[in-house]
Amino acid sequence: MGQEKKREQMKVVLVNSFYSSSKPSGENEIFKELFSGLKKFGIWVSSITLETDMEEKKFLFRSRAAFNVVIGKGMANPSKQIEKLDPDIVHVNNLFPNFESNWLKKTNYPKVITIHNYRAICAAGTLSRDGKFCNLCLYKPYSAIRYRCYKNSKLATLPLYISRLLKRQEKILTKFQKVFVPSQRALDIYSTFGIANEKWQVIPHAIQAPKVLKHDKINKYVFVGRLSPEKGIEGILDMWPQKVVLDVIGDGNLDQSKYISNVNINFLGKVSREEVLELLPKYKGLIFTSSSPESALPLVVLESIALGLPIITTDNNTVSDAVREGNFGTILPANYIKRDLEFCIEQIESNYEDLSIKAQNYSKLHHDSRSWIDTYNSSYKQVIEEWKNSKYIRDLQ
Repeated sequence: MGQEKKREQMKVVLVNSFYSSSKPSGENEIFKELFSGLKKFGIWVSSITLETDMEEKKFLFRSRAAFNVVIGKGMANPSKQIEKLDPDIVHVNNLFPNFESNWLKKTNYPKVITIHNYRAICAAGTLSRDGKFCNLCLYKPYSAIRYRCYKNSKLATLPLYISRLLKRQEKILTKFQKVFVPSQRALDIYSTFGIANEKWQVIPHAIQAPKVLKHDKINKYVFVGRLSPEKGIEGILDMWPQKVVLDVIGDGNLDQSKYISNVNINFLGKVSREEVLELLPKYKGLIFTSSSPESALPLVVLESIALGLPIITTDNNTVSDAVREGNFGTILPANYIKRDLEFCIEQIESNYEDLSIKAQNYSKLHHDSRSWIDTYNSSYKQVIEEWKNSKYIRDLQ
């Protein structure tokens, strides 16, 4: 660390590589929430960020990014910027694909990281394929190339396959004094495969509570997300009741013409987060159908429960875990049929007020922004203290 000195307040530097804006990214938004939350609640914070939208325009971006995935070099190195800022702690949110990782072992500051997905063990980062749970990469890494798991390309997947063989991501994680994951499910999955240890800590994501706009509730439901197999929306659309209205927000490669006969299914296309927040309070409930186990409650779920929307979800993901714990929605069984979906809708209709209150209570209890920042703040202080003590011991040796 830089020259020892007393400070009036802790200094935190956040490092983040923003994913491309061509696809909605809850991880991008959660980083913004963390930065603004730390600042709002009086913690000195600065950020070092890169945006894929800008970086991918540079010469040989894809080749350098692939090289970086395999050996940790070839992309941006934030260490000099970190040294200038001279923080008490560095919090990495995402390095992929714009920051290299080799600087981690050389930068003499305590470092923590939040893992937002499963990319350390899955090329797709989702542990799902073709709309179903998939963990083949963990046992047969070549499966990632066979099934074109990253960007539907064997060539694009190749560096991630090599990285998996070399256990690059696991090695990177050992460079941090603390590893944060946003759900117990994520911790359990990483523990099952021998990666998580006593340095790992669950800190669920949170958002600053959206302003609740008063709307008359209409008998409509909403799905928000990519229209792609891992989001599971096709099964819902195939079985959606003719007499119930469903608005589908998002874009993707789904063949929408298949559902033209159901006049109560409305495809609204891609909508900004700000517009989604304006629309959500009007609905009776949110449909969430991901086949991925999800490492965190997705952003739209956090927003929905904060606004009091009950959730209808498929099973075996973090959302179903939360619905069971907070009893603010209904869960579709594995291999559900149309009658199961109709029953879930009926349950929302019959118990809407109770479920809505429970959703808001669960949001306040587990995903309150102030508590979220306080937990991070406490963990930062613990890591800094442990780092100082270990540094003192090293200096004595």
